[in-house]
Amino acid sequence: MECYILAGGKSGRFGEDKTLFNLLGKPMISHVVERALLVCEKVYVVCKDRQKYDFLKGVSLLEDKGKEQMALMGVLTALDETDKDRVLIMPADMPFVKPSLLRMLYESSKPPVSVFKVKDRLYPFPGVYYKVVLKELRDYLSSHHRSVMGFLEMVGYTSLPVEESSLSFLNINTKEDLGFILNTMERRLLVKGMTCEHCVNTVKRALFDVEGVSHVEVDLQKGEVKLYTETDVPFERLKDAIERWGYSVVGEV
Repeated sequence: MECYILAGGKSGRFGEDKTLFNLLGKPMISHVVERALLVCEKVYVVCKDRQKYDFLKGVSLLEDKGKEQMALMGVLTALDETDKDRVLIMPADMPFVKPSLLRMLYESSKPPVSVFKVKDRLYPFPGVYYKVVLKELRDYLSSHHRSVMGFLEMVGYTSLPVEESSLSFLNINTKEDLGFILNTMERRLLVKGMTCEHCVNTVKRALFDVEGVSHVEVDLQKGEVKLYTETDVPFERLKDAIERWGYSVVGEV
């Protein structure tokens, strides 16, 4: 399973490069990468300037093939690069999408393209794009077309309806969009038994699968897990999700 994160946008409405904006202690794109690495064997960041993202770990940086900054050029770059029959393509500005949703989209996908539909709104990204559309995409761009939705209408797509919380599908286009995050609930748990990065990733996967959990950070040295929930998730539900993997939740901080 390969993932390509599109990081070639202009961030015009945001006022600065939103992929590097400090969100909960790290650049926004780091949150996207973290989620992708939980479900994908290989993760690529498609960008114009590879030096800008050389701080990212566990990913390969791939220079966008076109001079113009547009999402479909990133898709073209991904499909031209891969030797797989399909790839997961993500935007760099959806830092709270659940890894389980990405896995479900990939496993349920059908050619030529599969995307999510949330409350009658179609989301072209994240999406699973099949290599069979590469020639049509080249022709589409050569004809000076730019619309992602126009391309999907042309080649056809499968939409997966999903009832999901607002934060998973929150595209952060303006700083005002960050107001959603301020309404989330911060929780801190003390957890015993975590000893390595594998433990960190296991705890993250377990909590991301709990309905209502939108963000997870693990401090291995302190044995502390910080998470944000969009609803009042019962402590016992969080505790059970972690302890089923052999760790011990001491309590909330």
